[in-house]
Amino acid sequence: MAVAIPCTVLFIIGVLVLGFTARGYIAWSDFHSFVFLGFAAGIFGFVYSAGVMEAYELLVENEQYSSRIFFRIKRKIKEKLDRI
Repeated sequence: MAVAIPCTVLFIIGVLVLGFTARGYIAWSDFHSFVFLGFAAGIFGFVYSAGVMEAYELLVENEQYSSRIFFRIKRKIKEKLDRI
């Protein structure tokens, strides 16, 4: 979450600046390269954060699955078969 919020803000600012430049409110300058850099960093951070959050959700679901009685029985059977 600490990465997702600033990166989302960078992405939104990048989109707004590019939109204002396309409409003619802001003149095109050499500093727009920094806008593209912020835009790219925003996209990268957002995608990275989404991947991390998805991985944590998968771990939580796995924890819920592994605490079920069916999973425990299946694991005990597998351990007994591995000993043979």
